[in-house]
Amino acid sequence: MTTPAIVYSEQRERVLRVTLRVVQGVALGMVVVAAYVLVRTFTDVADTARTAALLYVVVLLLQAGVLGTITRWTLHRLPDRSRDARTWCLTTAGLTLLSSLPLLNNILGIVVIFVGIFLLTLALRTDRVEPRPAGDSGQ
Repeated sequence: MTTPAIVYSEQRERVLRVTLRVVQGVALGMVVVAAYVLVRTFTDVADTARTAALLYVVVLLLQAGVLGTITRWTLHRLPDRSRDARTWCLTTAGLTLLSSLPLLNNILGIVVIFVGIFLLTLALRTDRVEPRPAGDSGQ
């Protein structure tokens, strides 16, 4: 039975885990922005712009749901530190960058771009990790 190749060191895994938690925070921030826009839609927006504002809210909520779900799946695969974890990290980085597009009109969009680029550079760089021999217990 072969073990999957390890592409990330333990330290890189910890940094990726923290960055993925930040991405989860970004998804939560998207929900907060959607709630804010929804409240403002019914208080300050004219009737002609209400449909566009509601569409913006729906897009933000869908993106937050997809980004949060993909990030959760990535966090479950990260302890393996295998190629599968790398693929999921790259997917999450790409979705994070795409999620920044509707947010570019405020500061959160710029923050999301930086988080996505940081996650992408972390995920692309692999570490040279020597596998342990089969009989070594690590002591």
